[in-house]
Amino acid sequence: INNTTVVTAAHCNVDTAYFSNGESRKVSKQNGKVCFQTEGSYCDYAALTIDKINIALPPIQWQQADVNDDLWIPGVAISSLETIPKSYPTSIMAATDNQQNKSCKVVYINNNCLIHLCTVLQGFSGAPIVNMTKSKKENSVVISGIHISSEQTLSKKMCQLDTEKLLANYGVPKSKLPF
Repeated sequence: INNTTVVTAAHCNVDTAYFSNGESRKVSKQNGKVCFQTEGSYCDYAALTIDKINIALPPIQWQQADVNDDLWIPGVAISSLETIPKSYPTSIMAATDNQQNKSCKVVYINNNCLIHLCTVLQGFSGAPIVNMTKSKKENSVVISGIHISSEQTLSKKMCQLDTEKLLANYGVPKSKLPF
């Protein structure tokens, strides 16, 4: 979010935040706003306070997404099934080129969930959901939520849809986040 706050999924066991300039900071779930509830008003986010990091951040806006907005989810670079790494430590995490994946879009959104079809792997939980459609209009980085899971049963538990399972990816939308 800024030089003293990081956001991730609450279910992530994160004790260190890594930054593009090579620096890292210890984080604690005791320092910040954490919501992890799997029944009722489902939520899975953690906005954690860190010691200030000296890094140039682009202008960032948080805006609610709309259905069919183009997205981008930072993560491991994937160009084919053969290039998915067997393991991918934080040191080699790069940007996933979801702009080649023309289905990297919002397909459903309500106040509890954002459903997208972007390419993701285990370990992407907590990644920002960058809204490319709105970023281009605003000439700024626009984040519309955070990716949390590909668990198919979230369609009912989180999104409150009538279907038991939906093969898709799920995120916490801006409307559910405390900032």
